[in-house]
Amino acid sequence: MQQSSPVSFSIKLRTPHHIASQLAVVLSLCTLTSLSAASLSADEQPASAVLRSASVELPETDAAQLIAVPLSAEVYQYARPDFSDLRLLDADSNEVPFLIRQRSTTETRSRKSTWKVADPRLQPLENEQLQIEFRLQKSDPQITAIRLESPLKNFEQQVEVWQIEDQSGATEPELLVSATIFDYSRYMDVRRLAIPLPTENQARGFRLVLKQLTQAQRSSLRFLTRKLQGDQETSREESFAIEDRVFRIDHIALISESAEDTITGVLNQEWQISAGAQSEDPENQQTLIEISSSGQPITQFQLQTDQTDFQRSASVQIRSADQEKWSTITTGSLQRFSFDGVDEERLTLTFPQQRDTLFRIVISNLDSQPLQLSSVRAFGPQQELVILARQQQPLTLQLGNPELLSPKYDLAAVNRLLDRSIQPVQATLGKLQAIGDVAVTAPPAAPLISSPLLWGPLLALLLALLARSLYSAGKQLTAEDHQNP
Repeated sequence: MQQSSPVSFSIKLRTPHHIASQLAVVLSLCTLTSLSAASLSADEQPASAVLRSASVELPETDAAQLIAVPLSAEVYQYARPDFSDLRLLDADSNEVPFLIRQRSTTETRSRKSTWKVADPRLQPLENEQLQIEFRLQKSDPQITAIRLESPLKNFEQQVEVWQIEDQSGATEPELLVSATIFDYSRYMDVRRLAIPLPTENQARGFRLVLKQLTQAQRSSLRFLTRKLQGDQETSREESFAIEDRVFRIDHIALISESAEDTITGVLNQEWQISAGAQSEDPENQQTLIEISSSGQPITQFQLQTDQTDFQRSASVQIRSADQEKWSTITTGSLQRFSFDGVDEERLTLTFPQQRDTLFRIVISNLDSQPLQLSSVRAFGPQQELVILARQQQPLTLQLGNPELLSPKYDLAAVNRLLDRSIQPVQATLGKLQAIGDVAVTAPPAAPLISSPLLWGPLLALLLALLARSLYSAGKQLTAEDHQNP
């Protein structure tokens, strides 16, 4: 008894090293297998995301109309960076196609086009009058003036303009305007050949009546008659020749002038941000200001300070929530000078559009005293959804489903109208409200790892290795017991 208990215990402790190593490897693999299976089953549990929606109040309209829905700060806060989860739904939950674009600044400009009448019809009338008729082509815009191009100088001509066909095809003649065209070159370089038409005219067919086709005009040649008696002049007479001059028209020019809104730039607006306290980095001689936003599109920061006579190098940096290092997106110069009539100020840092939530402004002071900033303001474009509404109906903007892909709509009609500088009517977006949760499927595991064809044979192999290791350990212990009775 004194030999069996301690000897048996010491022999088990002296199990051969290669057998112990095999057991350790097998047990580790079994543990890893159990943990992997547990993680796979945990991954299969579905997550959820919050769905949000806001009502869209459309303007009253009886016809097809371009409508613009401006995106609010809440939309930028909760929508995905690429807006792939945005959907416009009608009352029947059908998707309404929309185009995302930046709001633009516009300027009203006059657009003028001129072309010649291709096929005028002329007819001389009684009392030395001339009648000219023509019609607009189907593709011609509505005209605002008619100009009679003539090579003549020094004349007056009375012209009547009649409408002989309107847009509906009606042919009842209607007098639009009676005007005088003239050239007063004899007295001054004053000439008017255009006849303005009423603004609201809908004429597609026109008749011009020239009231005096030929005009008597005194010749520029002067005739002098002198009577003499001997060497003395007894009388002198001056006379002028009178010519009948026909009013010549080279061609008739049509003028269409309209006002249109031209895009001149991007409409920026101020976005609400949260700027942290100004901090100093004495080692690098820098001023640091961290800024947080809600994901609005930001393109510039405007800094406010009461100090003057300075110029500092500055940069804007961004950092994602899951990153540790800051990345520089722009560098610039901050300066303000005011001396002897020289006033210069540049306190804006501009950069490509960003929707990050963490920013940092770094100002290099060198050996100068740090700038004391009073505030930081953020600006950027406002984006909007443009739709073509055929009728007034309730619409809802919905977002928050991360599994949706960016929609691909047929937007040919919307783009065509925007290309023609037709400005959409603004709608109103209501407040976002949470309407429920949506299940989000976890990303699928790698096909090889999640395949039961892999885990089944692997578990069987591990069990076989464990059994072999235990069998080998048992035989080795039995052999040692026989050698040490």
